[in-house]
Amino acid sequence: MKIEMSDEELKLLMGIFSLTEKVLTNYSVEKTKEMQEIEILRKKISALINESNDKGFIDNEKFRKVELQNGLNQFEKPLAEFQVESFWEHLILKLAERDVLDYFNVANINDLDMKKRIEETARFEYFWANEFEEFGLARLTVADTERS
Repeated sequence: MKIEMSDEELKLLMGIFSLTEKVLTNYSVEKTKEMQEIEILRKKISALINESNDKGFIDNEKFRKVELQNGLNQFEKPLAEFQVESFWEHLILKLAERDVLDYFNVANINDLDMKKRIEETARFEYFWANEFEEFGLARLTVADTERS
């Protein structure tokens, strides 16, 4: 297969790879099967570029620097917005799940009936979303606990 791309399209493609990696690692630093597949594809495209491009736009050792300088700049603002939104969504979900466990006095959220779990989690998510919307982090406290 042969695909012709301009330098700008190539930079965009490499930026998309970086963006995908950042979105996937936003939730977990663990290498998932999908992340490994994306990395393999990125390396294949990088190798093809190196074969056909004497400019040396991409080599695997300098890929991250070039990618960040050239390909990712256009994604910085939407990526930052995504990270902020996903942080709050994740925090709200984790607090809601914790509160459901406390409310029903169970050790694992999967021990609850699915319908009840969804209803109660949504109720607590609504509470925390409103709390953060109205007060931000001003009223959030962390208990002083000792870890053994």
